[in-house]
Formats: sequence, structure tokens, C-alpha cells
Amino acid sequence: MSSYDQIEGFEYWDKEAWKKFVNDHLLPIQTLTETLLELREEIISKTSGRTLSDLEDSNLLKILLGGINERGDYEEHSLAKFIGIAFGIYIDAKQYAALARAGTSPLDHVKPEPAVETDFVKFLEGVNSLASSAIAKVGMETAAASQSEELIKEPEKILEVLRELYEKLVQVTANYNYYTFFALSTRSLPSFYLAKAYPKLREEFNEMAEFLGLEVKFKPETDAQDVAEKYTIWGHAKGGLCDSIYDLNMLIWNSNNTDSRLLPVFGFVSSSPMNLKAEYLSKVEEILKINRWDTLEYFSSEHCLNLRIRGVVVEGTYYEHEYLPAKYKDKSLLEILNDLSPALFLGCIYIYRSEATFLGICKAT
Repeated sequence: MSSYDQIEGFEYWDKEAWKKFVNDHLLPIQTLTETLLELREEIISKTSGRTLSDLEDSNLLKILLGGINERGDYEEHSLAKFIGIAFGIYIDAKQYAALARAGTSPLDHVKPEPAVETDFVKFLEGVNSLASSAIAKVGMETAAASQSEELIKEPEKILEVLRELYEKLVQVTANYNYYTFFALSTRSLPSFYLAKAYPKLREEFNEMAEFLGLEVKFKPETDAQDVAEKYTIWGHAKGGLCDSIYDLNMLIWNSNNTDSRLLPVFGFVSSSPMNLKAEYLSKVEEILKINRWDTLEYFSSEHCLNLRIRGVVVEGTYYEHEYLPAKYKDKSLLEILNDLSPALFLGCIYIYRSEATFLGICKAT
């Protein structure tokens, strides 16, 4: 394989380049999520326990009532529907419409229902936390939200903020961003392959490893130090820069698929939200097939490769009911890692557990 040194704008060996990535991609995401979370809190604080007629800002009525028809149904892509499913803030629309049809002012009798924490709110909190963690790791300050009052005054801009957030979330994934791909590719990778893909890391390896949050996850027990070093498996230190970026990518991926509960929310700004994870895995699996790497067929969401090892020798599978792929029979741990490394690098398999006598590898799903 060729290295990633020649890709324009991808300077994985440079701390300043990583800071630029964080500033250009993660800081805006942190700011946008902070804005939406603060907006939700502002709406709750201004409406909780009050009848609609007691609300001091008439724009709050647009937020709570915009798009409710005379039957008490929400019009498609209406603002009130978005606020309800995204933020868990809503009124009893049927009650409101029934009172209006009866000739009674519903504003005097209807209050917002107690706010509920939605999957979208949890998603925003998760994204905000991971982006903030990465920002702190490069020595930068997080940004305070500043648009919530403006959004209440101009509620039509709320969906503009969501659209901007959605676009930036897509752009920061490993599908489109090499820095995020770096985090994905270094989750569990043998040292020799890490050096082959990213050779400039060797120049200041210890310093960059500490900055990126890379640490040794497994080292073969052998007196042959050159072999031990070559096949040392590196991964992410918990809470480190790469770990935060990797977890952010996975959170975005898992929230943008056909089974995601967030599809109704993102549907307000995208007619066909992308299944980013499936697209990525399909592409890399095709690359591996072109290169005649066929072991992926062995793996499934239920079936992992669990190796019982002694030094650099594979003594069999760890569990009696499992079997080794034919290509791995009578092969050493070193030979198996040679074969697995391209798939580990591309992130379609990963090492989920490593001990002196055990190595467990699963397929990413």
C-alpha cells in the first residue's frame, strides 16, 4: 500500500494541522449543538407551567403552534412538529383545536406539556460532549452559544441551524474527512502497518502519540524485540483526541441509518438522509475484495475470531465451538496479523479484546 503523506491538506504528523481540523470542523459542531441545546432550555424556561396567553413573547406561539391545523394535526415539516419531535416540547394539539372549534379561546386554557428528553436531545448532548473533549485535548476553548434569543425572535432560522449542523456532521465523518479517517484507522493497528500508512509519525512518534492519544493495546510475548515492536498493536487511550474523534464518528454514523430514530428530525433538512456507515463499509469491503482479501466472509455480527495464543504462536480458537478459517490453520500470529491489517486499517474489523493469551477480532457492523 502507498502512504498517506502526499494527500494535500492532510498533515497528520503536525499538531497545528490537527488544531486547524478541530477549529474548522469540531468547534462549529460544538457551537451549533450548544446553540440548539440552549434554545431548548430557553423555550422550556419561558413556557413551562404557563398558559399560552401568558407567554410574554408572541414568537413562542409561532414555535408551539406553527403548523397545527383546525383538526389538531401537525402539517408536514411544520415548526411546531419539529419542536415536538426534536426537543420534546409541545402542546396538546387536539385539545387546542377542539377548544378553538367550540368557540373558546384555547390560549387561555392550554399549557405546554411537560418537556421530555428525546433521542435527538441525547444525540446533541453526546455530539457536544465529544466535540468539546477533542477541543480541550488540543488546548482550545469551547465556544458559548449566542443565538438562542435570536432564534426565538426569528424562529424560521431554527431549521437553518439544524441544516448547517447536519451538513457539518456529514462533512466531519470518515467518509469525507481524512483526519477522522486517521482516528478510524488507528483504533487497533499493528505498528508495522501504522508506519507504512503514516510514515511521518516516526519522526516524533512519542510526542505525537501522546498528543493524539495513541497507546499500546497488545505486544506479543517474545524475546525477539524487533518482532515484538513490529507487531505491537496500537489503539486509542480512553478520552484521548483520537478516541473522541472516533466516538464522534461512530455516534454520527449510528444516528444516520435506516433504523435511526433521528430520521424524522433530519428529514426536516434532508429529503433522503444518508446512511453514512453503510456507504463507507460497502466501499471499503469492495476495496478489500478487489485486493483479494476474502476473510471478511468469515466474520459476522455474531461471529468473531477469538484466538488462543502463546507468544507468537496461535494454538487455536479460544472457544471450543469456534473454528479457524482454513487460510489461518498452521499460521503464526504474525502471519495472521499480516493478513488482517488491511481490514483493521480500513475499520471494517477491529480488535475488541487483547490479552497475553487472547486476541479477539470482530467485524464492524
